[in-house]
Amino acid sequence: MTDTKKSYTKEQLLASEQFCIRKDLVKAVLDEKKNYTVDEAELLLKKYLKGKVN
Repeated sequence: MTDTKKSYTKEQLLASEQFCIRKDLVKAVLDEKKNYTVDEAELLLKKYLKGKVN
């Protein structure tokens, strides 16, 4: 048995309650042509927030 996690489009994540507070961030960071698991999306958002501002 394989353990696969469900992946979602950027639009699906934007519509979810989990990401409703961070919609602007999701729009800026995630690619419309890719699918993401919730864990992947969370990780990308965290990495973006920890980035340096010049």
